[in-house]
Amino acid sequence: MGTRGPKTGYSPDHCDEARRACMLGATNEELAGLLGVSRATIHNWMEEFPDFKKAIEEGKVAADARVAEKLYQRAIGYERPASRFFANPDGPPTQVDYTYHHAPDTSAAIFWLRNRRREDWREQVEHRHSTSHELLVVLEAARLRARPTRGDALPVAALPAPTDSEPGAAQTDGANEGGDVRRD
Repeated sequence: MGTRGPKTGYSPDHCDEARRACMLGATNEELAGLLGVSRATIHNWMEEFPDFKKAIEEGKVAADARVAEKLYQRAIGYERPASRFFANPDGPPTQVDYTYHHAPDTSAAIFWLRNRRREDWREQVEHRHSTSHELLVVLEAARLRARPTRGDALPVAALPAPTDSEPGAAQTDGANEGGDVRRD
């Protein structure tokens, strides 16, 4: 009994092509397009041919390492040699060599630290919920105004006014005719 389905079209030469493409940043989908197969076929080849899978992983690790190195250089700043040319009225242009200083990039440093030292540098969002007594009184008054008046409705007591001893208590002159709390 033979194998089921058509031949895969896999060749050991694909390993080198896959490694080089992944070193240049190719994704599995882009690799599939380059090799003329589907993304599912790339996945199947990775499972069936360990050398192919290893080639892809090596290429991706190499690409990621280059990017990480450049990100790190941006985060800490770096220097590079540079040249400028100046016009010279008495002859050929004059070349002046110098060192160009790239300042550290704050965004790159934050990105690096948040990914490499998550526990120390993750953005912490603190949620605090607080409601002042004055806001509760205003909301209760609005609820009572919005409530339909029916003869069989039970009266609902409004919240008591804040006292001077309560933290965050605001002074009000009471409610006007519409039940709104007036703030002076």
